[in-house]
Order: sequence, then C-alpha cells, then structure tokens
Amino acid sequence: MTVLLLFLTSFVSAFIQSTTGFGYAIMFMAISPYFLPYNVASALSLTTSPVGNVANVVRRIRMVNWKQVIIPMVFATISTYTAIELTKSLELATMRRILGVLLFFLAIWFVFFSNKVKIKPTLLNCAIAGFISGTGGGLFSISGPPMVLYYLSALRNKEEYMATIQTYFFFNNLVTIAMRIITGTFPSISLFMFIATVIGLLGGVTLGTKVYAKLNGEAMKKYVYGFMALSGLWIVIGG
Repeated sequence: MTVLLLFLTSFVSAFIQSTTGFGYAIMFMAISPYFLPYNVASALSLTTSPVGNVANVVRRIRMVNWKQVIIPMVFATISTYTAIELTKSLELATMRRILGVLLFFLAIWFVFFSNKVKIKPTLLNCAIAGFISGTGGGLFSISGPPMVLYYLSALRNKEEYMATIQTYFFFNNLVTIAMRIITGTFPSISLFMFIATVIGLLGGVTLGTKVYAKLNGEAMKKYVYGFMALSGLWIVIGG
C-alpha cells in the first residue's frame, strides 16, 4: 500500500511541477508524511526531485540563464547547512507543525497576492531569494517558492523561466543531499520506495508536458494551493 501511495503522490506532484515550474516538493511533503516518517519522506523528495528536474529541462537546456542559477545557489548553500544543523535540535511534532504553517501561508500568498506583488530582479533580491530558498530546503525539503517569485520577475519568458528554475532546483537538491549525508541526517530509504516514486514522477512529467498548453494555469494553481492550505492546517492540528 505504501508503494502505491508513493507512486500516486509522486505522480500528482510531478504533474504540478511540469505545468507550473514548481510544486513537486510542496505537494510531496504535504501528503507523504501522512504515511511515512517525516525524515524518510524528506529523503525521498530530495533524491527523486533531480530526476524530474532533468526531465523538464532537457528540451530547454539552451534557455538556461546560468547567472540566475549560480548567484542564488551560493547563498542557498550557506543557509542550507545552517538549516540542516537546526533540524537536529527540533522534535518531529515541531517540524510537522512548522511545515503545516508554512504550507498554509504559502497557499494564501499564491492564491491572493502572487499576481499583485512584483519583485525587482536586483542582486540583493536574488541573494535574499536564494538564502530563503536554502533555508526552506534544509528544514523541509521545500526550496521552490522564493525562487518562483524572484524568477517570474527576473526572467524574460516562460521557457527561460522553466529551464532556469528546473536547473536551480537540480543543483539545490544535490547540494542538500550532500550536506545531509555529511551531517549524518540522511536516513536510509527503501529501493522499492525510490523506484515507485521515480516511476510516478516520470508519469507525472509525461502527462504534465502533454497537457501544459491546454491547462487553465490560474484556475489549477488556485485549486492546488487551496488543497495545500487545508493540508497545512491538518498537519498543524494533527501534529
């Protein structure tokens, strides 16, 4: 049953990422802790995300804005290490409640304010986005939202946006994995769980890519983040 749930969770999460540019880690970490230990869910999210990043960027590799990848990655690497060290002193229930609050407020932000607030593509904003992204990745394996807000303002078109953000996520995930291994906070995961998650991910990417041009993106995002807000509240209440 766990393997099937992982397949379905990964499929939905990857589908969302392939049609919006982000969301795999958010959705995966909103659902999988219900049936997996938090640290195992986080490890699966981290190790499978790069597969989806490669699948989404391979056709757009020439559109990657490398400057906009490297600068935030420097600051994200610094904050990721600090956040991972912090997780050693937090209890599981505390981690889950923090995650729930984060998901709820992210959902509210994206539903009501993402189209009204514009972030200027300055070096300072780039550094801040990377630092917050690294903190979220280190604590919750969720590093996407700060970079989404920044990249939507900094990049020229949706193809450059998709290529650049997927490349950033790829390197960010690899850095986070390496740091978790170095700090001894990376748990062992089942090979069958990993394979089921990857298969679901590739299925989600395939379907998401095919329907990308036909989706009503705004309506879908509001539905997704409405669900995410409810999930966040449930985690906060349930602990």
